[in-house]
Amino acid sequence: MRILNKEYTMHRFSPFLAHGDVILDYITDGLFWRTSKTEELSLLFYDDEKKLRETRYISEQESDEYDILEGAASLLSSAKRIITFNGNSFDIPHLKSKLKAYGLPDPFPGKKFADLYLQYRGLYQIFGLPSRSLDDFLTFLQIRPKSEDENMTDAEKTAEITALYAYIQFAQGNYTLKKTELEADRLVFSLDVPVSFPVRAAIPEGPFYLIFDHDQAVLSVKTEEMKIRVYHEDWKNYDFLIHEGYAIHRSMSAFVDKKHKRKAVREDCFSYYSVSEVFLSSEKQQLQYLSSALRFLLPLR
Repeated sequence: MRILNKEYTMHRFSPFLAHGDVILDYITDGLFWRTSKTEELSLLFYDDEKKLRETRYISEQESDEYDILEGAASLLSSAKRIITFNGNSFDIPHLKSKLKAYGLPDPFPGKKFADLYLQYRGLYQIFGLPSRSLDDFLTFLQIRPKSEDENMTDAEKTAEITALYAYIQFAQGNYTLKKTELEADRLVFSLDVPVSFPVRAAIPEGPFYLIFDHDQAVLSVKTEEMKIRVYHEDWKNYDFLIHEGYAIHRSMSAFVDKKHKRKAVREDCFSYYSVSEVFLSSEKQQLQYLSSALRFLLPLR
């Protein structure tokens, strides 16, 4: 068995990591714990804002499995939260079964868990990534190993993509409204964020154009005769009025002839809101609208 220890410096600041976090990656030669052999196990312990201490166990012969599991169990006992990528489906249950089979202590009771594969399930669609793979998220972050000889472990890749949590925090309302301006046929909201976005990105959808740019975000909304679209979250309870061009709740559409309506879909389940002087001078109304618009654009919550 080889044990490699190093300090890993992340490329991007991560708003997700906290003291006591451990990033786990467990590699075996099979999917079933009874027949698989442990090949490698990596643990990254959060040290400070950009550095992690990595312990990497590499199996050199079959008998190394017990020693790897024993060492990992001992180190994991001090963790407060265990972070994985698809660990809920494989790493954690596989490792627990192996530890039990060897009669080794279970380090998981009382721990918190975060599986980024699950938490990031909406990000790859929003940013148009090919898949939810670690490499696709890493490509989005514009991160690659320095050379072909310096390959990153999956644990290190998982550490890097924790920086993407800034977009999720934003979707959860982690922003402040800086200013609102009416520019020709567009209403522009400028937003400040406490944590910078790791990559500049844009999301165009319908009347919206959202830009993430370092420590700010800008949402541009197309107006239609001084009105803006408000999208409804519970779109399954709405009907779209064909001639009017907007949706109304089924409690109201029950009085409309069937040939003049159809079931609403998420993309056309909206009504119109007037961009009045009252709206332009009311931060409360603007924030309420922002919450609705971002919920439609960023279905991550």
